[in-house]
Amino acid sequence: MLTSCGGEDQPAQPPSLGPPPEPPPPFIPPLPVLEPRTLSLTPAPEIGAPFDKTASDLDPYLAAITQELVLFNAKRRDYRVSLLETSANRFRIHIWDEVLGRETAGFEIRNPDYEALPERILLNPGNPLLPTQFSGLQGYIRLSREALEISPAIWQFGNPESSRINRENITTRSDYQGRHWADNFQEIIEVGEGREFATIRAVLESLYDGGPLEDQELSSQLPTCLRANPHHRIALVFDASERPYLGASEHVPDWVYLGGRERDGTVFEHAPGATGALIEGQANTGAFDLTLRNTAPSGPGRARYAWHTDFVHTLQTPDSEGDINRDYAVHFENVRFIVGRDAAIQPFGSGVGVQASVNFVHCSFERENPGFGSVLVSANNSSGTIGGGRFTFTDCRDVSGRQLDVSTIGVQTKTDAANANIVEVNDCLGFYQITLSPGDRGDFPGKWILQGNTALTVDSRIAGDTLSG
Repeated sequence: MLTSCGGEDQPAQPPSLGPPPEPPPPFIPPLPVLEPRTLSLTPAPEIGAPFDKTASDLDPYLAAITQELVLFNAKRRDYRVSLLETSANRFRIHIWDEVLGRETAGFEIRNPDYEALPERILLNPGNPLLPTQFSGLQGYIRLSREALEISPAIWQFGNPESSRINRENITTRSDYQGRHWADNFQEIIEVGEGREFATIRAVLESLYDGGPLEDQELSSQLPTCLRANPHHRIALVFDASERPYLGASEHVPDWVYLGGRERDGTVFEHAPGATGALIEGQANTGAFDLTLRNTAPSGPGRARYAWHTDFVHTLQTPDSEGDINRDYAVHFENVRFIVGRDAAIQPFGSGVGVQASVNFVHCSFERENPGFGSVLVSANNSSGTIGGGRFTFTDCRDVSGRQLDVSTIGVQTKTDAANANIVEVNDCLGFYQITLSPGDRGDFPGKWILQGNTALTVDSRIAGDTLSG
C-alpha cells in the first residue's frame, strides 16, 4: 500500500513478521561513497549594489538610504523603485514591474520608529495601490539609518535609470531547478559534541526569528529564518558520532540544509516517544552525506517518516497573471534512507507541490525491518490544482534485498491536477517496480508520468493508468 502524505493520514501497516523465506536477491553493486566535501567557513559573497550599476541617473537619496534590496521568486524582468516616502507617519517603497507597467509589491511601515527599524523589512507581495493584484514576490530591504531624513515629501521615480534594481539581487522563478544546490554554501554551522550546538533542535532553533515553535508537533508550519535566502544558503554540518542524533518533528527553514561529515557516521533517528516525522523539511532544503533512519514504531496520528515534505503547496497561490507564486526544490545527495527495525512506514514521504521538485542523487534506500514490504519512498501530487511537480532519482540504489515484485517508489494521485507530475528514474540499480495508487478523493488517471532510462514494472491501482500519460 502507498501511504498518503497528509498530516493526519494513517501509516500503511506492514505485512506480519515472519514471512516465508525469500529467494536470494539479485546482486546489486554497493553504492560507492562520494569523496568527503571540503566545507570552508567562508563569509558570504557580497550581493551586488542595490541599484543597477549601469544606471546613468541614479537618485542619490534613494541610493544613500538603501543598503541592500533583494527580490526572490521574481520573473525574468527589470524591476525598479517607483515611489519612496520617509515621513513621520509612514515609510514606504513601491516596486515597479517594467513589463506590467505598474506597481507589483512594496515595503511599508506605519508610524515608523526610525531609531529602531528592523534589520530587514520584508516585502509585501501585493500591489500597494491595488492589493488584489498579488505578485508572489518575496524579498527584503536593509536601510542605512544614518542617511534617512524624515520629510513629508514623496519621491516618485518615472525614469527607470534613476531606480532600477540590480539584476544580481533578483532571483528568478526558474532558479529553483539548479541554483539551490552547490557546495559553496554561504554560511556553515558545525554541530556536534563540544560545539556551540550539539543537537538537531538546538541548532535549528538558533535560526528561527520567531523563537522556539509553540507547537513542535504541528507539521503544517514553516519557521522563518531571515538571514537564509537564495543568496545566503546555510549548511548545518553534523560531526560523525558513535551515537545517533535524535529528533522529533524538527522543522527546517527555507534555504537551510543538513549535512554530515561522514555519511555512515552521521546518523539521524527518531527520539524515543516520537509520534511524527523525524524531520519536517518543506521547501528549498535537503540533506547530504548522512543517514536518515526512521525508528518510531507504528501508532495513531501522523506518519512516522524520517523526512517529510508536505506543506508548501498550501502556500502556493496564483499571482495576478495566473502563475504560481512559489517554486521550490528539496534535494538529497549521498544520503542513506533506512527503514529501522521497528518502523512500519517508508523513510521518506512527500506531497510534491505545483511546479516543485524533489530530487535524489546518489542515494540508497534500505530496510532493517525484515517484514517491511511496502514502498521505500513516496510522493503524492499534493492539493494544488495546477500540478506539474517532479520526483527525480539519479544514480540511486535499492539495497533492501527484497523480491522483484516489491516497489521501491510509490506515487499517489491526491488531486485532479491540470498538469501531470513527472517521476523520472535514471541509472538506478535495484529499482524494479513502481506503485501508482489513488488518493481518498477518487481515481484520477494521467496525473503521473514515468520517465527515465531505468525500466520499471508499473503496479497500478488505477484502471487503465500505466504512468504513460
